[in-house]
Amino acid sequence: NKLGLYLHIPFWRSKCRYCDFYSLPDPSRMGDYVQALVRELRQRSGELGDRTIDSIYVGGGTPTALSSEALGEICRAVSESYLLTDDCEWTVEANPATVNREKLSVLRQSGVNRLSMGLQSIHSEELRYLGRIHDYTVFADNFALARECGFANISVDLMLGIPAQSVTSLRESIDRVAALSPEHLSLYGLRIEEETPFFAERERLPLPDEDCEREMYLSAVEQLALLGYRQYEISNFAREGYASRHNLRYWRRE
Repeated sequence: NKLGLYLHIPFWRSKCRYCDFYSLPDPSRMGDYVQALVRELRQRSGELGDRTIDSIYVGGGTPTALSSEALGEICRAVSESYLLTDDCEWTVEANPATVNREKLSVLRQSGVNRLSMGLQSIHSEELRYLGRIHDYTVFADNFALARECGFANISVDLMLGIPAQSVTSLRESIDRVAALSPEHLSLYGLRIEEETPFFAERERLPLPDEDCEREMYLSAVEQLALLGYRQYEISNFAREGYASRHNLRYWRRE
């Protein structure tokens, strides 16, 4: 009788060079999209009958590319139109370069209780290859800001197989992030997808070979276990009690 709700926000300030998710660079369309999303949320709520929502995931694109007003409007439409369980897990993806105190406060006050922050690496060279628009300092500052705004459940994304990455540099990223004590860590392998800048440049990129990637992964799994993060999916690790309910819903095909 319980359902998960996924909302897609297809906008970004700068698209990563490896990303093939559907998203748009045109901020002039954000207002129309938000209004359409809010209308659909309200219209479809009647189809659920007596079902309740126990997990919500807002992904993208970059949800935090929206204004704080737009984020608040979407959250209100969800809260007013759907019956949420008392322990509903409500996640919003956040790019460290597109959050501020106002947005984080609006999200937290609107019922969002889990933040998923895309760091990918602590190393500037690796971040430049990926086309990320933040550095580790920006991430760390906004991680601390999220704590100040009341987020007690934060997930951090890292990647392996990044150009110029090594087993040592990945271990350094994991150690630095774990020192901040996030409740959850995701570790995704880079995939070179067609119709992305990385695909066009794949022959020139200094990518780790398969043996190195395998060593990275196995080393990371061991390291995360020693740091207190239990592996519950291929790419996801959590402290006790913090495995993502929404992630598991996909994994279990619920």
